[in-house]
Amino acid sequence: MAEDKIWRDKVFWLTLLVAAFFLFLTLWFNLGMDQAICCYSAWVWKRYHLAPYVGVWDLSFPGIFIIHRVALEIFGPSIVGFRIFDFLVQLSSISMIFALTRKLSGSSLAGFLAAVLYGIYYYGLANMGAGQREAFIFWLILASLSAIFSGKGGIYLEAILPGLMLGFAFTIKPFYGLCWAAAGLFIWLTRPCPTPERPELKLTVFSLACLAPSAAIFCYYGSIHQLRALYDEIIWFNFAIYSRGGGLGLSRPEMAWYVIRKIVSEQPLIFFASLPGIYALILSRHGERRKSLLALAMALVTLVAYLLQGKYFRYHLIPFWGILAIFSGAGLSWTAEKVSGLAGRRPGRFLHPALGIFVIAAMLATGIDGDMRKFAVKSCFRNLDHAYLSVLGTHADGHMAANQYLAAKYLERVMRPEDQIEFFGPYPLIPYLLEKKLPSRFCCVQHLLFLPRDGRIRPRQKQWISEYSSDVIQARPRFFLLSDNFPGQHSRFLNLSARSLKLALKEQFPQLQRFLDENYQRIGVIGAIEIYEWIKDRPEPAGSRGGSE
Repeated sequence: MAEDKIWRDKVFWLTLLVAAFFLFLTLWFNLGMDQAICCYSAWVWKRYHLAPYVGVWDLSFPGIFIIHRVALEIFGPSIVGFRIFDFLVQLSSISMIFALTRKLSGSSLAGFLAAVLYGIYYYGLANMGAGQREAFIFWLILASLSAIFSGKGGIYLEAILPGLMLGFAFTIKPFYGLCWAAAGLFIWLTRPCPTPERPELKLTVFSLACLAPSAAIFCYYGSIHQLRALYDEIIWFNFAIYSRGGGLGLSRPEMAWYVIRKIVSEQPLIFFASLPGIYALILSRHGERRKSLLALAMALVTLVAYLLQGKYFRYHLIPFWGILAIFSGAGLSWTAEKVSGLAGRRPGRFLHPALGIFVIAAMLATGIDGDMRKFAVKSCFRNLDHAYLSVLGTHADGHMAANQYLAAKYLERVMRPEDQIEFFGPYPLIPYLLEKKLPSRFCCVQHLLFLPRDGRIRPRQKQWISEYSSDVIQARPRFFLLSDNFPGQHSRFLNLSARSLKLALKEQFPQLQRFLDENYQRIGVIGAIEIYEWIKDRPEPAGSRGGSE
């Protein structure tokens, strides 16, 4: 069965239907912080031909901007456009999870359970987690495993395609370059006996393919004479400031216990069900043992990447839980087979559908929080405006996204086509929705305020703060929006005693604060966002007389 085409398997279509339902719910998600930054960056890149780091400053690596540019080209600049793109990517991930699980375990039931576990887990990540960099990295890992496990042979499927996939994952987050070692070792160990020279060739080709995406990006920035911008944002800033900031203040033993407890408690069903799956695929089988070992090695590599990042955000574990779901599906199926054998043929006929229902119910109860169950009932399959403004529980990013959406809707009614805006806030959802380019390339204020552990702001950051202030003052935007806070645990990375961007404006941007005080009047407040309008001696633009609301 494992070698049959999956589209001939009726269970595959059932899997696609059930898992796709949970993924479909993500279409009602607003954009979180990172998604909004990348969407806005891709829009500036497309509209103004200014590449990331040139038109929009951000510390993310180049690969994620390429993905968002592709989404923008296909579906246009909108929230739902990106969510449709992500839905289709995750739907293809579901297909690969089913195929890989069935190949490794020989069981369609295992593929069904693995894919459904991942689908529910992914919905539970909410608007902040769904569509994150790790979600696309997971797709690339699955694609590379699918190519390596295809059994078709040849340099293309066994070396070039996996190398390009994993090489592109490196351009999204370099930590996942560790996947190269796992895949390279597998390529070396699975060399065919009659042609001992072939592994060296395949390994060389694989290595070159891994380097190709990074080389292409380097050449692109070289061709537009922006290698310095590439270095400043993704090399200097990440190594000198971002990677050296924050921390939980725990000792190594405390940190180890924290991570273990976090992993076990976050997805208990996937974690504990994966243990019999590891036994079934690696310790009790022989046919697909090496392939199962590679999948497990990839899971461990993604866990190492999570630890190396040191930020412990929930979505950093997407590739880990996604691969572990493969072993969980196999473990649950293997256990069901053992129980079915003991129960006899007649009771065993009802065991598989009962197991599927039980796993879905258990995952809904333990794999996602209550707020996300409420969101599915109250906001999904309704008007998108209603969904974008729905904030349940204490999801701080949900509050900020809803406020930005409301602010954008307000400005949409009062702005003229030639008007400019400035948003002194954590991420540029408002300008993205309005399709308005900000005066400064710095679209996220907190990036200028992150500090390394010594607590001292760097001279280069001071230069950037001065550049930011000068750009805004020179532009004299009609509307100046000020967000007082920002979501998540990022306050521990800020040069602030409190999580307040109003305080940051006063302390770190005094020139910009004076400009705001002397030229603007507050006209409204939406949540934590204050809206100011220019009032001082501004000449009326030509042709606008009698046309403003």
